[in-house]
Amino acid sequence: MKKSPFALAVGVVLSALAMVTGAAPNLIQAADHFDAPGSFKSPGNRNDADIADVYAFRSPEFPDRSVLAVTTHPALGAVTTDPTYGTDVLYNVHVGAITFTFQFYGSIAPGVQPFAVFQSDGARISRLGQGRTNTAATFSSGRAFAGKVSDPFFFDLVAFNNTVQARLDQRILPLNLHGETGRQACASTTGIDTFANFNTNAIVLEIPSASLGGGGGVWAATVRSSSIGGSGPTIDRMGRPAINTVFNGFKALLDEGNDLDKNLFNAIPDPSLDRTSATADGHTFRDNVILVLSRFDGLAQSLAGIPSRPPATRGAIADIILPDVLPFNPANATTDGVFNGRSLRDDVIDNELPLVTNGLVTTDCVGPHGDYRSTFPFLGAPH
Repeated sequence: MKKSPFALAVGVVLSALAMVTGAAPNLIQAADHFDAPGSFKSPGNRNDADIADVYAFRSPEFPDRSVLAVTTHPALGAVTTDPTYGTDVLYNVHVGAITFTFQFYGSIAPGVQPFAVFQSDGARISRLGQGRTNTAATFSSGRAFAGKVSDPFFFDLVAFNNTVQARLDQRILPLNLHGETGRQACASTTGIDTFANFNTNAIVLEIPSASLGGGGGVWAATVRSSSIGGSGPTIDRMGRPAINTVFNGFKALLDEGNDLDKNLFNAIPDPSLDRTSATADGHTFRDNVILVLSRFDGLAQSLAGIPSRPPATRGAIADIILPDVLPFNPANATTDGVFNGRSLRDDVIDNELPLVTNGLVTTDCVGPHGDYRSTFPFLGAPH
């Protein structure tokens, strides 16, 4: 599997959505899925406002268009059984100074909600178009979709936990699975994708790249408000994969720190405040990143003889990871999930593992799903 250059990664998914044993799922966290404090909880207990992943890439159908996609309702059908979008929630996708908003209204038929898409540059708000869930909508400046899809995220969570579990202290990666233990990552040169059979909701917007003003940092947020332009509290937010779950969830990860930091981080209204905002114990979120990196450095050195990175290097990595936005230049067709956009096929796990673990773990031997569509909305049809 192709390896990315040094420092292509900034987070690591250390837990996942679900493993189905018989008829009942055994659930653990993943990516940005269920990233509230505690076990298996969505921010604000709102599955409909729980952001799982954010994508930004060039349209496979129109080279002069860009695609912005955000998945919500993690483990739809297993954990989250209601596919309804919140009518009191604005689903915002930010690209630099531009914001695209999906607003949903009450159901007009079983499983059918109307929605509208808006664009704002801070000074004015314009309506781009409208549609209904689970049906692609076309309007003069692009296309939009909102509805059920297969989860595009891919990762061999079970083997990763088992492999790392065998090399690291159990305080670092507690094995919370029931049943399938012992299978190692890459045991047969390939892995088994934990997410292969899961569904999720997604909002997808395809627009002319020229309308993005050259691009910028991409991040998504769900905001509690029922009026366009509303500035209610942020329920969940995400830019790059796994930032909050790993670097602010280290109470469970490292058995130290305050797990409430995950809620505090989600509530930050603007990523420009990420580095300096205060954590529950009075430190900063930049301090959280440096702490987790230093703990992994110590483990990699003691268990595999890998030299620890100098403090200045860990600080520099923290300044890449925060603010939590995904850089995106629509003129560059190459994406990697870290430094420019994120396509559905980008292996963010293999890109992120080496940096976070300082080379202790480098791959899970799992590749992209085979069900991505070549036509809009590009994410796979639901299972």
